[in-house]
Formats: sequence, C-alpha cells, structure tokens
Amino acid sequence: MVLGAGAVFTVSTAQAVLAQGPAAATQDWKKEFEEICAKTQDAMALPMGELKELVSRCDKLKPRIEKLDESQRKVYSRRLQVCRDLYQFVIESREKG
Repeated sequence: MVLGAGAVFTVSTAQAVLAQGPAAATQDWKKEFEEICAKTQDAMALPMGELKELVSRCDKLKPRIEKLDESQRKVYSRRLQVCRDLYQFVIESREKG
C-alpha cells in the first residue's frame, strides 16, 4: 500500500499496512523500482522537475535494494544506477544547453 501526498494516516490505515505483513513490504521496493525506471523511454521529454524527482527517488530506493540477497542486489542496483544516470545526464545536458 502506497500512501500519496496528502493521505490521512489513521489507525485503520496502519492496521491495513500491518496486515499486509513482510511480504508486501518486500515487494514495495520493486513497485517503486518499476515506476522509476519505466520513464527512461521518455526521459528527454520529461520536465526538469520530474527528472530531479526521479533522481531523488533513485537515491532513496538504493539503500532498500542494498538489503536484498546478493543476486537480486547486483541486478537491481545496477539497473537502478543506469536509470539514475540517464535522468542525471538529461538534467545536466539541459543545464549546459
């Protein structure tokens, strides 16, 4: 369960999150990863603010990926870094241009 901006966190919301248990928590990183890296195809068309937000999200996700088992950690940390590098490249190229 992902709570958006402005979401109200109530006791029932907390109970719903806790009821999902560790299995849901372990998959939250994957959903976030997919959402972040899904936009690489459109990186050049994204607004500067969105690009910066995506870089920030990559940085926040990295520690969670580093906690995975070795094979998953190697694969997903490298893929996340590639996504981040692309977004950062687009930002820097626009700032220079």
